[in-house]
Amino acid sequence: MKIFQTFTFILVANFVYAQSSDLILQGVLDLDLPTQGFTGKATHLVATNNISDLSIYGLGTASNGGGSDSIELTLPAISVNAGDDILLARDTNAIHLYFGSCFNSFEVIIPVVTTGVAAVSQNGNDAIELFKNGVVVETFGDINVDGTGTPWEYADSWAYKDATGSVTFSGNNWIVGPVGCTVGSNSTYTSSCPYRHCTQTTFESNIKFNDDVYIYPNPFNKIIETNVDLNDVFVTDISGRNISLNFSNRKIFTENLSNGIYSLHLKSQNKLYVKKIIKQ
Repeated sequence: MKIFQTFTFILVANFVYAQSSDLILQGVLDLDLPTQGFTGKATHLVATNNISDLSIYGLGTASNGGGSDSIELTLPAISVNAGDDILLARDTNAIHLYFGSCFNSFEVIIPVVTTGVAAVSQNGNDAIELFKNGVVVETFGDINVDGTGTPWEYADSWAYKDATGSVTFSGNNWIVGPVGCTVGSNSTYTSSCPYRHCTQTTFESNIKFNDDVYIYPNPFNKIIETNVDLNDVFVTDISGRNISLNFSNRKIFTENLSNGIYSLHLKSQNKLYVKKIIKQ
């Protein structure tokens, strides 16, 4: 896990053309933590491809339905890998305490300190915009609507992108935790609404993430190969659904998978391993 120093905000002029994006919004958090204040504010991003310079991306918070405030936070000039989970947090210590072992499932942690700018300080009624080169490439919420009382309100709660979700915005469907569901909890697991990413990544804490076991290519298109003999193979998608895969010797066949990010579960000689994979 890489942790980078705090950084300042840079406004980037808008371009007039649409762009594809190798970075997506995955979660928007307005948690009610014991430490109070802004400590439960965070944004969860995922890199769908390798990105050599993350600073071409930025975030903005559209407060109270007041429309776009443009870029309020430019991401740091670092490289990230395909499949990396990126957490931007106002208080990394408070989030770490609340998430427990799930905190380690984020490959990149970015502490965010604001200087009077509203980046990653969203309340549960605020929309979020993701920019690339100054152009909006994805939005959660409606920038012209105060989210209070809407199906996407996440006050003292969270929203998580999931194909099974019932709320749809430009970047696909979202699951939204009940309003106020984190109030009074000391851990995501003792709340009535554990953050969805944590329920998917930490329930198998006894499984090995072993660098001696590798798969290739990754990202991949049809067939994956590994360096160990296989006894069983399946993947879990972003909704936590298990999907069986056919395999033969050390080859894994993925014709039944749609493009996307998965956790690949391998069983070899009574040992279990997990690897993050991306089908393109």
